[in-house]
Amino acid sequence: MSIYYGGSIITVNDNQPLVDAGVIKREKIDAIGNLQKIKIKLIESLVKNY
Repeated sequence: MSIYYGGSIITVNDNQPLVDAGVIKREKIDAIGNLQKIKIKLIESLVKNY
């Protein structure tokens, strides 16, 4: 899994053309959006799978 952040990420989604962060998991986009929300989602996922 890779998390990309630190600048604007351009998407092809007209409803969300720019995002703060993106997660790539198994060579596919797993999540895009606000960095804080992505961090929370990842922590919740780790706790759930623990």
